Amino acid sequence: MKEDILSTEEYLSQLDESNVILFFKEHIENLCHTVFKLIHQLRSYWKYNQKTVSESDCIAQCMLQMGLLRTKSILNLLKGQSLLENSNLLIQDIPSILSVLRSYYELCFTFHNIFITQQSDAEREIVLSIWEIRGFQNRQGLNNVPEEYKEKEAKEKNEIENLKNKVSVLLLQLKVLIM
Repeated sequence: MKEDILSTEEYLSQLDESNVILFFKEHIENLCHTVFKLIHQLRSYWKYNQKTVSESDCIAQCMLQMGLLRTKSILNLLKGQSLLENSNLLIQDIPSILSVLRSYYELCFTFHNIFITQQSDAEREIVLSIWEIRGFQNRQGLNNVPEEYKEKEAKEKNEIENLKNKVSVLLLQLKVLIM
């Protein structure tokens, strides 16, 4: 394995900067394509086997897909845009690239905190529930809410309470002292 890494490093060191960028771009595009195919196969498997999929598995799959789409967005933005018709001059919108990159980083950070660092299913469910509670909490008590959203706000308030109860039960299962 180490030989492969060294040979890759040697190979890349022999390329000029633009070829290194093309090398990585090509491999990232291939990786995105492969993972999209895996996601499609996973969804087909779930559907074909009528498998009941946990909410956390659906969220993880969705977050992975969002990350892949952000990667493809960055790759497309890196191609640049021509401002003049029939011009070879391409301009890259660096602020837009950085904006997408930041949202990608935040998504990776959230995914890591929910799905990677937890040592058990119960811990993952607690962190995921807290994340959902925070999302619902952000939409509670807003001023000037249109009438059609007041019912949704009430349902989400109930969902917050259900999630809090779920977290309390999970904490008891883990024997965590609740203050």
